[in-house]
Amino acid sequence: MTFVFMVDDVNDVRAELRIVRPEYDLDEYVLNGHTSIFKVLTLFTILAMTLPIGPTLVIIFIIRKMVLAKLAKHAGMMSGRTAKMHNTLTKVLTLQSALPIFFSGAVGSYALCQFDIVLRRYWEYECECLQCVSFMALLAPMITLYCMKPYNNFVKCIVRCNLTQLRADVIRSLFRKMYFPWSFPGHDLATIIHHSIVDSLALIFNILLLLAVVYRSPMSLRSYKVLLINSAIIDLLSSITMLMVMVRIIPASNSLFYIYDGPCVYVSGMFCHCLYTVALVTLSQSLFLIACSFGYRMYILGRPSPSSKAVFAACLLVSIPNLIMLKPIYDRNQFMTFRQRSCSHSTTLQTFYKHSLGHVSIFIVLTLFTILAMTMPIGPTIVLIFFMRKKVLTKLTAHSVQMSGRTAQMHSTLTKVLTLQSVLPVFFRGAVASYALCQFDVVCSPVQEHFIMECVSFMALLSPMITLYCMKPYKEFVLSIARCDFTEIKRIVKLPYQTTYYNSPGHN
Repeated sequence: MTFVFMVDDVNDVRAELRIVRPEYDLDEYVLNGHTSIFKVLTLFTILAMTLPIGPTLVIIFIIRKMVLAKLAKHAGMMSGRTAKMHNTLTKVLTLQSALPIFFSGAVGSYALCQFDIVLRRYWEYECECLQCVSFMALLAPMITLYCMKPYNNFVKCIVRCNLTQLRADVIRSLFRKMYFPWSFPGHDLATIIHHSIVDSLALIFNILLLLAVVYRSPMSLRSYKVLLINSAIIDLLSSITMLMVMVRIIPASNSLFYIYDGPCVYVSGMFCHCLYTVALVTLSQSLFLIACSFGYRMYILGRPSPSSKAVFAACLLVSIPNLIMLKPIYDRNQFMTFRQRSCSHSTTLQTFYKHSLGHVSIFIVLTLFTILAMTMPIGPTIVLIFFMRKKVLTKLTAHSVQMSGRTAQMHSTLTKVLTLQSVLPVFFRGAVASYALCQFDVVCSPVQEHFIMECVSFMALLSPMITLYCMKPYKEFVLSIARCDFTEIKRIVKLPYQTTYYNSPGHN
């Protein structure tokens, strides 16, 4: 990086080069450089590039010797395949450890030129054009491809144009090795495909909704906009966490197991469980925000709209119960004895040993509290949502005579959005019912265990789709993005959306 900022003026460099190398004709070449190597940053960079090569070579050969000694010491405890793998990798590293010699050659050639000890044009090409060190980038992959048998066979398939074998290897690697370092049955593969599609689409639509709410919300929705943004952020978090964990919930007798198929397994099982905890909290919060939206709509019919700060404070207040649930869900103490229970539960869980967590008993106080807090409120919440919907429709009918046509249209549109979104908790109810049937051993199967989270994943997808489809300003914004109408998008971003649905400023 220091070279980027320390390059001198081209004319000064050409003038200096004519003095030190008068025999060179470089006027037609693209040229830059440093008129003096003794400037602080320039000298620092040269020393940082040249001096470490010696110690690095020494360290490489010392570590290689230690690896060979440890390999010989532990060879008796390894299986034949493991020992062979270590020998192959050590062979690769041994051959690659010779590659820094090319760098040493380039440094030596540069030093001879820099101090005018020996000067030949081909040496300048080696040190300045990096012909010598360019062999490193060529030989490093060649060594790996030659010594590693799976990679060698793959390259041979490409050279021979063996498309059948190549296609089979690519598909097998794509679904079994590249992303998921264990073999898995068909129902796990179906779950991975489901979450990859549904949660990815939910991620996209929630981002679009956030952009639409920020840039295309009418002034008449200035306080309701806070609720929309909260809902979009919660659904966005829900889609991200479910895409990362792809969890399979296994309720069994008095225990509860979590099997993670998502990318989070490459970090740790505890990281997966933290993401799963966030996913549960966002699902519960999403239900409460739907109820809040109906409460907001019922409140402003006949009253002045509350301020944005008041709406935001209400959203924070509603989130407190879900934040309280974070601690009991993340109950690390139970995981110490869980692995022994999970391995004795079934041979299937032994396969997923590194990617499974859970609760040894659901009757521990905090665990039971969390399960009840996630499952019991769904019934009353749905009843409350439909009760408030009925009250909103009644109030809307009573006040429709006093409203202008545009105001009535706005309330009707928003009520339509909320009515459609009020159906979404049915997915949550289906997941709770499926969990209960498994937990009490009524009926359970691997597909049903996956279905628990597959079912609720639709909520984060359908909620933004409903809002984007029913709200005309948001729909037009998304269509302009879909058409790649960049002129319209720039205009939308620069100019705030001032249009109101109605003329009366008292309503929202």
